Amino acid sequence: MYTVDAFIGGCTLRDTVLVIDGAIPKYFPGDTSGCTDSPITLYRPLPGIYLWSDGSNKAQLTVTTAGNYSVSIDNECGQSMYSTLVELADCFCAIVVPNIFSPNDDGINDEIELSVNCDYEYELLSFQIFDRWGTLVFNASAHEDFQWAGKLNGKEVQSGLYVWQSSYQVLRNGQAEMQTASGDILVVR
Repeated sequence: MYTVDAFIGGCTLRDTVLVIDGAIPKYFPGDTSGCTDSPITLYRPLPGIYLWSDGSNKAQLTVTTAGNYSVSIDNECGQSMYSTLVELADCFCAIVVPNIFSPNDDGINDEIELSVNCDYEYELLSFQIFDRWGTLVFNASAHEDFQWAGKLNGKEVQSGLYVWQSSYQVLRNGQAEMQTASGDILVVR
């Protein structure tokens, strides 16, 4: 609230004005993008009577398809309009582990290693391999080497089918999401 006094001759003129912050609040995004498997929620940026571009008058709008979205707000300060363009894409994050290898020290496919193909920042948390009875034969956690040479306690494991499991964390839209992946590996000697 600001008041101004003007003195003209022996008269005093006074006026008062209320100034509000016209910036778009930080929780109503400008143009934004996200993933089709993770809806974006838009929140009304100001109090008042509001109407979203889809005709709803809820406090928030969950966006599951790309497009332009807007909200009109009527309150004691007047009418305000906010809009944003939402783009959605199929985001991808995959753990890739070969499904066969031959740890026979011939210099070809002697170790198995996982690789990550991810559209987002990620952190590998664990990589485990189990035999067909569920016995853990390999375990690596964050910041360790995620390579297995087909050995358990320094001895070669038998040929056969093994199951791997990996957990990782993906950072999307400022949020950390836990993910898991699994598959099988055939050890051939």
